[in-house]
Amino acid sequence: GEFEVSERPIELLEVQEAHEEGRLKEVFGCGTACTVAPVCGLKRAGMKVMDIPFDTSDPSTLTARLMKAMQDIQYGRTQTKCSSSWSITIVR
Repeated sequence: GEFEVSERPIELLEVQEAHEEGRLKEVFGCGTACTVAPVCGLKRAGMKVMDIPFDTSDPSTLTARLMKAMQDIQYGRTQTKCSSSWSITIVR
């Protein structure tokens, strides 16, 4: 319940407007590689670079929190109702 989440296409202009208005807090990418990676800048042809604010040393950023949650599942430090269906323990 901390966030309202929606999945939809987003135009770069919308991101640029949020950046200019100071509403853009951070940007990250995630995908099937099971990682979360911060994005530090965006650029499009004919547009100046948008520097994205991100403090890699701050564990309270959403990027860091999502990465920790994902790694906790991957390394068996926490369980979810879905983790047993895609994660197995390998005994050395």
